[in-house]
Amino acid sequence: MATIKIKIEGKSYEVDSSLTVLEAARACGYRIPTLCNWRRGHNSFGSCRVCLVEIKGPRGAKLFASCTYPVSECSEEKGFEILISSPKAVKARKTSVELLLSNHSFNCQSCVKNGECELLDVSKRVGVDSSKYEGAKTAVTIDTLSPGIIRDTSKCILCGRCINRCLEATGIGILGFVGRGFNPHVGPV
Repeated sequence: MATIKIKIEGKSYEVDSSLTVLEAARACGYRIPTLCNWRRGHNSFGSCRVCLVEIKGPRGAKLFASCTYPVSECSEEKGFEILISSPKAVKARKTSVELLLSNHSFNCQSCVKNGECELLDVSKRVGVDSSKYEGAKTAVTIDTLSPGIIRDTSKCILCGRCINRCLEATGIGILGFVGRGFNPHVGPV
């Protein structure tokens, strides 16, 4: 295992160089919220943008999805620092959650995840209790793609978890994102 020296929030650490920034931060005891990254984080798209961190380097600071960005690009020797709680990163994560909530149905009492909702848990964690963005919401339809996948489109946040899990289970990309702009959905590709 090759290691790399990194700096997170002003503290130096040595971590496995094959990790993502999210995995390295977790290994160092930091908690970065995420929705699309599930369990081991294999094949994350970074689509939810909830795990954004600021990476400060010699040419300035930029936001990156920590679940997809390789920690090997952030070495302390090259002058990089990972900032999880910078105002820019905190604001970006909050905005990402507000945008996700803008298309959420909030029929929590009838939801099977009532009391165990990751979206609402992350919302509370980043300090969002409602969305300030208004607009049309996805119509409620129950999509039974197969006996193993039943999807309520009003609750889909387009995180890509089902696409990744299907790929891992079958080895072929049966599901994918279909459509662009304001009309994307998960479907057979």
